[in-house]
Amino acid sequence: MLVPLKTTGITLTLLCFFTAKSWPVSNADSLRAVIVQNNNDTAVLNALNTLAWDIYYNNPDEAIVLENQAIVIAQKLNAQLGEARALNTRGLAYWANNQLDSALTDFQSSLRLWEQATHLEGMASSLTNMGIIEERKGAYKNALQYYQRAMELYQQLGNQLDIAVLCINLGNAYSAQANYTKALEVHFKALSIYESLEEKENLAVLLLNIGYDYANMEQYENAMPYYEQSLQLRKEAKDYRGMALLYNNMGIASYSSNGNDSAAVAYFEKAATIYIELKDEIGLARVYNNFGFLYQETGRLNDAQAYQQKALTIQQRLKEHRQVAFSLLGLGEIQFMQGNHAAATHTLNEALAITTRLKMKLETRDIYKDLAANYEALGQYKKAYEMQRLFKVMADSLSNHENTRKITQLEMQHEFDQQQRVDSLEQVKRDIAQAAKLEQKELEAATQTKLTYAFVGMFLLALILAYVLYRRNMERKKAHQELQLQHQRADREKQKVEAMNGELIDAYSNMRKLEEFKQTMTGMIVHDLKSPLSSIIGYTEFEPSEIIQQKVRQTSNNMLHMVSNILDVQRFEDAEVVLNLQEGSIKHVAQNAIDQLQPLANQKSITIAEHIPEQATALFDEHLIERVFVNILSNAIQHTPEAGNIALKAVSTTKSLTIRVTDSGEGIPVTDHELVFEKFSQRQGATARHSKGLGLTFCKMVVEAHRGSIGIDLEAGHGNTIFFSLPT
Repeated sequence: MLVPLKTTGITLTLLCFFTAKSWPVSNADSLRAVIVQNNNDTAVLNALNTLAWDIYYNNPDEAIVLENQAIVIAQKLNAQLGEARALNTRGLAYWANNQLDSALTDFQSSLRLWEQATHLEGMASSLTNMGIIEERKGAYKNALQYYQRAMELYQQLGNQLDIAVLCINLGNAYSAQANYTKALEVHFKALSIYESLEEKENLAVLLLNIGYDYANMEQYENAMPYYEQSLQLRKEAKDYRGMALLYNNMGIASYSSNGNDSAAVAYFEKAATIYIELKDEIGLARVYNNFGFLYQETGRLNDAQAYQQKALTIQQRLKEHRQVAFSLLGLGEIQFMQGNHAAATHTLNEALAITTRLKMKLETRDIYKDLAANYEALGQYKKAYEMQRLFKVMADSLSNHENTRKITQLEMQHEFDQQQRVDSLEQVKRDIAQAAKLEQKELEAATQTKLTYAFVGMFLLALILAYVLYRRNMERKKAHQELQLQHQRADREKQKVEAMNGELIDAYSNMRKLEEFKQTMTGMIVHDLKSPLSSIIGYTEFEPSEIIQQKVRQTSNNMLHMVSNILDVQRFEDAEVVLNLQEGSIKHVAQNAIDQLQPLANQKSITIAEHIPEQATALFDEHLIERVFVNILSNAIQHTPEAGNIALKAVSTTKSLTIRVTDSGEGIPVTDHELVFEKFSQRQGATARHSKGLGLTFCKMVVEAHRGSIGIDLEAGHGNTIFFSLPT
């Protein structure tokens, strides 16, 4: 997840929100002197409240102690506003200490005191802080209700900056529920206020949050300008941590918008440099994660693995368990892409143990899916089936949860919009109520009494009738709902049984196919080895001669070569081969292979022409690439008729070297081009089905291990050209 290039994976930096502030910062030393030396309880109360406000974020424990003293003094003095202020600040200290329930209790108590004193600014402050606590607890519906009440009070007070700050918090609440359209609406309202007042305080955070909303909507082009404006403000304020945060997000937006990985790397490097200078290892690990996911996306798997390992080392030391699970998941996916399925399975199981313990459902779902693929690649089909089953169960559970969240989100938005409409009509309702009062006073007392009695009688009758109808309707509705639930449960059980039956049928079919494949492959291996052995036995019936010995030797070498291919292919599949990469000329490697096969070519009067320039160089394992040349040339000699021709050519570019081996034999049909590189591939000949062995399969594995490519050119009937490329 970059941490996301969506969704696996880059990580976007979190939103920021604000508490309601009502009091200025003062000199701490002078306040402490007042608290210790002054005998005036009112002065001590004010000093305690002001000092606690100054330090509540950086030193919450001391702030709580100070406000405990302030509350005792305020109650002694019956100072209602002083007690409300103390409760509000102590609530902020509890919030800073992550004691959310205690914080909410204090804000509720302070709200009651503010309401008794009809102190609108204090009421708005407590309501805002209650909304922040509910938002942190995930109770977004309650948070929006508190923010709306606070908004009404700030509008009465006419304080535009407080309205703007509250709009930031409202937007963040919507963003936390993935309602980014609504989040942008209120964030832009805050931006409009800041621009009209030419106010810069908190503007950098607001611009960051707008960029965050666009990024989560995958509108990275729109996000980038707001990130850049926020970055400029951070630079002016010399806020290095904020700069690092923005460089991280700008790297994600740069790559996600246009695939510009070089720009993304530059941004990530700037973020990493700042975090190193600040000694912020948590931020540095996040950037390392993003490097890893970026390089994974661009195919640089070794670099990706190195950065994920760096991040994991930091996170394990700091016991950042959620981030540890995240890094392990990334490493497991990289190992899978490298073909190291055993290591990937071990890494993913480590991640699974953490995500299960911490109830990280999304990550647990992804790990089940990755483990299923790994076990399948390892041939452990029973475990693969179990992981796939668990993945489906988790995916279904998350889907149901997501649907519920969306419904709740729509309900909340509807209630919020409804409340706004009610507020806009509030004055009209008050006018109507006043008019009704005036009309009521003008009515005659006798007429009023008669109408009242008549209304009461009709109302009671209507109420009884409505109650009877309501009860009947509810009973019918309840019975209908129960019937629907029974049908739904039956349908779900039926679907589960059908799904399990289908999976069992698929598993049985796969096992049958695997058994048939094994039997066929065994027969082909025996057939491929039988022919050279028969030739050797046949040569023993002739008188010994140099020609016979040469043929026996050549046939034996061919059989040894065939067995070596079988063993080497197995070693590649088990990831046991380590490349010895060195830069060198490809010409002498090709010539060595030609020298080995020249006797075989001479038997058929085949001419092998090598046109590779001396300056054709690449980074390769000389022994393995020589084997590649031998396999391709052996195949060419086998399929080239008497007195035919074989040519070797090379073409160099700035990034790769491409070798082309062309023969004059019968062309391979286009439909068989992919098959020739598969293990023991089969072609239907004129008389019988026969195997192509493992020679070209081995070539494909070696070339791809060098991060190159291999394939066939030309159409059937025009000879064969097998090419392969190596990085330079």
